[in-house]
Amino acid sequence: DGFAGRGRYEGGEDGSPLLFFKRAAEAVDGGRPAQVFIRCVEKDAHNFADLLSAIGELRHSGVSIDARNGAFSEQALESAARLRKWTTVPPVFWTADPYGFRGVPLSTIRVLMSLPRSEVLITFMVRDMRRFLGERNHQVPLTEFFGGDDWRQCLSQDDGEDREQCLL
Repeated sequence: DGFAGRGRYEGGEDGSPLLFFKRAAEAVDGGRPAQVFIRCVEKDAHNFADLLSAIGELRHSGVSIDARNGAFSEQALESAARLRKWTTVPPVFWTADPYGFRGVPLSTIRVLMSLPRSEVLITFMVRDMRRFLGERNHQVPLTEFFGGDDWRQCLSQDDGEDREQCLL
């Protein structure tokens, strides 16, 4: 979980780390797979502290969960490098669900997808991209996300559905 957040929403609802843990426990209890390992990554120090508290309560003999304080891209590339050394790579499901669209460079996704038995779920925040498309401080994240400058052609589109379709 590349953008794990606090583990719980402010209203107390389970966030992705807790939902992943519960679904993994159900799968293990159902007989497949035998073991699941969940890694949660959160960059914000305050959110990370809350995340540690939320996952600290979780226990299951077939499910392990841990958290790392850091950026998705750096942590994902470190994990991918470790996995490349394994003789048999387990199935890996990566999630990149940022609040916005920063921090998900296509170069990182390419590395993750090059691993055998690897899948990546990316939340594509087209609304936010459309909204900030012309803003100077969003040019680098957009170029990283798309893996190049093709997104710039969308600047000529009318703001709204035309621009969203261009980004998609």
